[in-house]
Amino acid sequence: MITLLLAVGGALIVMAILTLGRLGFGRREPVEARRFLRWLVGYFVFNVVFSFLLVYFELPALTGPLG
Repeated sequence: MITLLLAVGGALIVMAILTLGRLGFGRREPVEARRFLRWLVGYFVFNVVFSFLLVYFELPALTGPLG
């Protein structure tokens, strides 16, 4: 369970940085809510899966003996 929480927490941090970059420093065209939400959900799912695999296979010491 802690592995999944670490993955979700890491994905939330990455998505906050990516969202800030996209909305704050991106092109100056109007933001379409539907396209932006689809982008946000797609990248979030990818980040959770990638972070989970990274934590699960490469960093098992962070999860403790019962993780």
